[in-house]
Amino acid sequence: MGLIALVYTSVITQVMLDKELENILAVSRRNNLHRNVTGMLLYKDGHFIQALEGEEAIVMALYNIIAVDPRHQNVFKMFTRRVNERSFGEWQMGFNRLDSLDADAMPGYTDFLKRPFDVGFLMENPSRAAYLLEFFKTRSVF
Repeated sequence: MGLIALVYTSVITQVMLDKELENILAVSRRNNLHRNVTGMLLYKDGHFIQALEGEEAIVMALYNIIAVDPRHQNVFKMFTRRVNERSFGEWQMGFNRLDSLDADAMPGYTDFLKRPFDVGFLMENPSRAAYLLEFFKTRSVF
């Protein structure tokens, strides 16, 4: 079928402590290794932006699981596209917590990271979500 990249946003249904986020990452990384799925997860103000990469059927099945996971609400698929190679191929799941960054010190700084998370802005500008994920690729925990 070929490789795809899928990017979605969601809102958490309850406050998550750092330990809960770490557990989600550990389980995701283990499961993604077995599925041959790679990607990146960004978290800010109770919102996730996630990129998933892998074989189409596997990524779509994983997205369908996430979409009904009771820890998520307002799950919105921003885009799905065919890719020739993975952007996050070295990671089962990279991670960055955007609310802990010093945005003023970042090259190309904008006030986007200082404002409350605006999923509407990303929905209107899906290329911004892709840029955000790529930007944090070199600044993430993997």
